Amino acid sequence: MSRIVAAVDRGCWLTTDPDEAVMASKHRPVYTSPGKSQVPTVARLGSYRFFFFSNEGTELSHIHVQRERRLAKFSLDLVALVSSTAFAAHELGVLIRMVAEHRDQFLEAWHAFFGG
Repeated sequence: MSRIVAAVDRGCWLTTDPDEAVMASKHRPVYTSPGKSQVPTVARLGSYRFFFFSNEGTELSHIHVQRERRLAKFSLDLVALVSSTAFAAHELGVLIRMVAEHRDQFLEAWHAFFGG
């Protein structure tokens, strides 16, 4: 990961290249720098991309998940499905477990990106 440019509090890594926004060593979340991308990627886990939109900082913390043309949105305060497009019910079950497992990392990236 040659384009990692800074270490952020608590071991998160910051990259300016959205294509390199993948899980770093020791499962640290990687996210893009504010102003560099409109869709900061927090993690890639298997075939799923976890991200948020850079204009969503006034909303409650949440994470979007994408696989191909399928999308879902999960709240992070109390892990729950907010919306889904094209994911099958069994796959949503897998995703909610993944979000719950990585919730702290996703919240850390949310707060580091949006402040607070």
